[in-house]
Amino acid sequence: MQLTEAGRVLYDGVRASFTRMEDSFRAISPEATQYLTLAASTSVAAHWLMPKLYQLQHDHPNLKIKVVTTDRDVEPDSEIDMTIWIRDRGFQRQNTWFVCDEVVFPVCSPAYLAERPRIRTVADLPDHQLLHSFDAHRKRIGWEEWFDLVGAGSVQAPPKMVLNDYQLVMQGALSGEGIALGWNFSAQLLLRNKLLVKPLDVSVRTGGAFFLVANQRRAEQENLDILVAWLLSQTRDLR
Repeated sequence: MQLTEAGRVLYDGVRASFTRMEDSFRAISPEATQYLTLAASTSVAAHWLMPKLYQLQHDHPNLKIKVVTTDRDVEPDSEIDMTIWIRDRGFQRQNTWFVCDEVVFPVCSPAYLAERPRIRTVADLPDHQLLHSFDAHRKRIGWEEWFDLVGAGSVQAPPKMVLNDYQLVMQGALSGEGIALGWNFSAQLLLRNKLLVKPLDVSVRTGGAFFLVANQRRAEQENLDILVAWLLSQTRDLR
């Protein structure tokens, strides 16, 4: 069964009306005005957002935030006010803010580095335990692509174990189990606090970038602007 042209016009009008009604109900409900919901990957939420949230509460005590972790990129909608995406650096869209370039480099725990043979060049890395991840819903570069981007050519580093959650890879690196690929955004505080170190001063700019992406239908514009400005101020040294 197909709608006639008149039926499609009526359907579009009714759908738009219900959407406006939904937005109005959400805008006047206590829950809608109480929290801003921010979605992020588990690694960004655990290693970057959480250590920062206490400072956010101190700087803006009336701002209430709900953090939602996801294993895939989500579209900001009536439930999600803002999220963090990796896209090509030239990505443009309404209600989007550039955070920083995507930079990827090896990381490991200080204990792992102290107990293993010294890493002098990229060619030494395959002799070490490299931690691999496979993400079905987010595109992350792996070791093979990283070696290629740094000009090392075809490096044979077949994984002995693959983890489907990047957070598990980070936990393995923190526990001294091997060397992981680290991202400048999510690894920033781990490096600053010396929980992780760079065994080699070699990094790759992928051509991608991190972006804040906000819901285009939102009731809390003023609070969202405060959150965006604060998050950008906290990432200034990455730009």
